[in-house]
Order: sequence, then C-alpha cells, then structure tokens
Amino acid sequence: MNLPDHVADTVTGLLGRAGAIIDDTTSAGGYLEVGGTLPSARIPAVVAALPDLTGGEAVLTAHFDHYAPITGEEPPVLPRRGPDPADREVYFRAVPR
Repeated sequence: MNLPDHVADTVTGLLGRAGAIIDDTTSAGGYLEVGGTLPSARIPAVVAALPDLTGGEAVLTAHFDHYAPITGEEPPVLPRRGPDPADREVYFRAVPR
C-alpha cells in the first residue's frame, strides 16, 4: 500500500484494527510504502475506509498469498439454498424426478 506520510498513523491504526501484520515500511518522496499481510475478509472494509482517511491518495494492491485458519471468531456460514440432503425424506420430496 502506498499512502501519504501525514496519514501514516491513521492508516496503520486502521490496518491494525483490521488484523493486518505490517512487515516493512519504506518512505520516499513524501509517500510511505507499507507491506504486510491482511486477512482477505477484511480487505473490503479497509478499501472502503481509505478514501476518507487519505483524501483519495492511497493505493492498495493485494494478492492472495496463503491459506490460514480462522482464529478468534466464528467462521462464516452460508445459508442453505434448497432442501437439506441430510434430511432424506424432505429432500426427496423437494427434488423433482
């Protein structure tokens, strides 16, 4: 992520609350380059907050790096679409033959 130096404290606070692990930072020409790891589920919230915090001057570049187990929170659950195959009686009534 590239961002202006004057908003570095605010943005790194946001990243910390989002569960990011900052590996390295480099400053050049009034901008700070921040590298690290951020859980993919939290990327949309960070992207939504960046324009207000940086005046639209930050650039976030993300790519998938690895899988990691979910810790400290319940894993997301998708609602079932259609009948439950585990309930055979209801399932076979609902599925056309």
